[in-house]
Amino acid sequence: MTIIDELTRQNPWWRGKEVIDETIEREIEEEIISELSEDIVTAITGLRRSGKTTLLKRMIKHLLVEKNHPPKNVMYFSFDIEKAEVNELLQSYFQEILRTPAEDANQTFVFLDEVQKIDDWSDHVKAYHDSYENVKFVITGSSSANIRKGGGESLVGRMSIRNLNTFTFREFLRYNHIDVPKKEFGDFTIPVNNSEIKTEFLEYLETGGFAGLIPLDETTRIERLKDIIDLTLFRDVVEIFDIQRPELLQGIFRSLSSNSGSIVNYNKISKNHDAQYKTVKKYIEELEQSFIIDLSRRFENNVFKEYRKRPKIYSSDHSFCQLENTDRGLLAETVAYNHIKTAGETGYWKKEKDEVDIVLRRDEKIFGLEVKYKNEIRGSDKKGLKKFKEEFPNSETYVLTKRKLDRDGEIKMIPLWLFLLHV
Repeated sequence: MTIIDELTRQNPWWRGKEVIDETIEREIEEEIISELSEDIVTAITGLRRSGKTTLLKRMIKHLLVEKNHPPKNVMYFSFDIEKAEVNELLQSYFQEILRTPAEDANQTFVFLDEVQKIDDWSDHVKAYHDSYENVKFVITGSSSANIRKGGGESLVGRMSIRNLNTFTFREFLRYNHIDVPKKEFGDFTIPVNNSEIKTEFLEYLETGGFAGLIPLDETTRIERLKDIIDLTLFRDVVEIFDIQRPELLQGIFRSLSSNSGSIVNYNKISKNHDAQYKTVKKYIEELEQSFIIDLSRRFENNVFKEYRKRPKIYSSDHSFCQLENTDRGLLAETVAYNHIKTAGETGYWKKEKDEVDIVLRRDEKIFGLEVKYKNEIRGSDKKGLKKFKEEFPNSETYVLTKRKLDRDGEIKMIPLWLFLLHV
């Protein structure tokens, strides 16, 4: 099959066919669509199967339907489906499809999916971006390291990077045709349909945030989830970072998933897997760069410590925790963290024996959040927050509970499901 044949196959709208029948709007979609008119390369990064391709197709549909853009001036190519040299691909597109040099073409949008699989992609994208104002690039990748390294060297000052996570709880509700208007952070009023929403939250805890897995039965969902993990670990991470011990990588990931929400103990992991400390640390950093885990840094003296203190580690989607039968409290904390991390800088606080699960710095304000997903909240559950409040008197403090909505002085207690509607 030639490049032209593959291009024609991957761009059915050139033949008058529907782009995509996907109606779920993502939280970051409006911001990304606004960048279509900006003179920058837009990069969308995120975990495999988090919805990057679907988001690209929704952007393409926006251009064709909402903006009535000429179909052949919107080009999509997935390097996950077919390998091709970027320069040869673009030359073929302009010469054979548009039949005009790039400089003479009308405004053209080029969507390159999983571009990190191709060497020197950034040099070719830069050449076109710098030479032709009428060519707008939107790219995706499943490795932040590859996108940032490749783009950082050639596209410094020319690239905007947006990360797409798996479904938030609000997106999960929207997927199930339950819409709850987002309110200001801190306005925790209970919606009229709260019983329905609480039921959906229990389902969300069980299924996770991968859109394609939500409608599946439990057995099939687990099988597909294992496939996602295997593809991410053994294709994406192993190939991109040239991992020498794939079985060690898998073992480390399983250990981290079963303890999501815990401070990482590099020495213990090294001993349990008969591996060197530096190898374990390196593999964990590469898992983070591939979006399968997230590292939460320690918050100290108004600064998030990057490397001096041991981080907490969270699975990037709580469905990974379900595979490892993670403690229910850690599962709830993982859900909370994965939502809160999108709202600003995040980390955790620890001083002697006192700890706060999640610290958020947003708009120059500091929030301390403790996740206690249980029926009764005791005084000891708020001890860390009270110590945190002493050190940061202007902070706002919350306990994220299973169902309790109350207040203890300056500490607010909010059900986790309700809190997630406002993040």
